Amino acid sequence: MKRFEVFLKPSTQKDLASIDRQYREPIKERIRSLAEAPVQRGTKKLSGPEYIYRIRKGKYRIIYTVDFKAAVVRVLAVDHRKNIYRNIDN
Repeated sequence: MKRFEVFLKPSTQKDLASIDRQYREPIKERIRSLAEAPVQRGTKKLSGPEYIYRIRKGKYRIIYTVDFKAAVVRVLAVDHRKNIYRNIDN
């Protein structure tokens, strides 16, 4: 199976750094797992532009895009479930 490269937007890196440590490490592990399987159990395709997905980790959501031809995953946002959908930008 093809391995994907995973990139985080600079704003996403800041958001991830601001999350409490007890949640941050499991979220990072979930993001790393996207390199092996960008569309996995629990993944939901969001309505709108193609190839935008959401995956959950506890009360947090990870929003990302997948370029299957280039084998690239771009993490757009990581935030608590109550805030994540408010300001998603590509």
